[in-house]
Parts: sequence; structure tokens; C-alpha cells
Amino acid sequence: MKALVGNGLVPASDIDKLIAQVEVIELEGKKYVIKKFAKEVGVVKWIPPTVFFRVNYPFTLVPKERFDREVRFFEQEWTCFRTPKLYEKDPKNLIIVREFIDGKPATYSHHSKKLGKFFAILHNHDWSLGDTKPTNFLVTEDGILYIIDAEQAIPTDKDIHKAWDLMLSSFFIAYRFLSNPDRYLEVLSEFINSYLHEGGKLEVIEELTTAKFSGLAILMPLPHVLIMSDVLEDVLRK
Repeated sequence: MKALVGNGLVPASDIDKLIAQVEVIELEGKKYVIKKFAKEVGVVKWIPPTVFFRVNYPFTLVPKERFDREVRFFEQEWTCFRTPKLYEKDPKNLIIVREFIDGKPATYSHHSKKLGKFFAILHNHDWSLGDTKPTNFLVTEDGILYIIDAEQAIPTDKDIHKAWDLMLSSFFIAYRFLSNPDRYLEVLSEFINSYLHEGGKLEVIEELTTAKFSGLAILMPLPHVLIMSDVLEDVLRK
């Protein structure tokens, strides 16, 4: 395969014209995704979580570390979900060229059980994703789940890191159903119960009830915090 970066189809001098941090390009009838980790936008977006939630999860601002994390995650041999194929890695310029995935972003409203299963499998392999926003997941027409952003993913056996994945997911669900607490209850229950049904550990759920996660919880509307507390208490009583 010809190089897409450097002296190949996309000259190095043209890279900045083609991409921000992530850009989809089409060459010879095929789509590719080029991601440049050193772009400022990729650093700035991680300042708040790195500053405020470092106690919960080891976020990194460093472009090389984010590059290494994503490459390592994508190169694992996952079976119950997929990651894009890596066509090229440029560790000097911190650029990857990867497969373009034709799919739609997953939503917690429609894929809560699928995402709960994903996190159970991921955590049982002693990995955490770190960044669980819905746009990091794509679902293809045949229902295959792809993880397309893993620049904060780490191998870890610590329950607090795994609990972070669930807490942040609960946060995104809360703001998706900001004006509909009843629907939040339904979706969050599906998500947490799917996680446990697929082998997720109660110890991770218990970690969510500790004071370590109050920093993110206070950013959620009070009715949603109370609902989350009830859901967690319910599953821990079973």
C-alpha cells in the first residue's frame, strides 16, 4: 500500500491543509481517516478533565501519550466489538491513518444494553476507555459496534478507573434526558443492568457510590443524581 502521509499520496506539506485533528479524505475511491494528535484542539479539550478529574482517571494532555494509547487499543484483538484498522502510524509527527467506518453514532437512548455489554467486556479484560461520549462509538447497519476514539484508553485493573467509564456514561445519559427524568431512569437502569448481566463486577458499581465521584455528580441535575443513587442502590441490594 502506498504511503498516505509524507512522500506518498498526501505530501507532508499538504497535511495541515487536509486536517484539523481528524479529517476524512477520499483517495483512489477509498475513504480514510487521518488523525493528528499534535493539533492544539486535541490538547485543549483535555485540559478540564485532566485538571478536575485526575483523581478518578489518569487523563493525559501529552500528544505522544494520547497517540500511544489509541494505537495500543486499536491493535488489541477484540472479538465482541471492533476498532478501525490502522493503515499507517507516524510516531514522529503523531499521525495515524485508519479505516473509515461507515456507521451511525451510538446513542445511549437506543444502544444502552449494547454499550453496557461493551463496558462489561472491556472491564473484564482490564481496560478502561476514559472518554465515553457517544460519538466515540459507531454502529454499522448490521449492528456491529466500533470504537473509533481511544486516545484516553488504558489497561488497568483498578475499579476506580472502570467506575469512571460508567459515571461519565451516566452523566451523558442524564444530559440526553435533561427534561425527562423518567426516561433517564429507564435508560440508566438498562445500561447498568446490562453491564452486570454481561459480567461487570459489583465492586465497580460500589465504587460509584463513594465520595470520589461527587465532583462529577454535582454537575448533574439533582433529580438525576437522586435517580442514579436509587438505581445503584437497587442493583447493589440484589
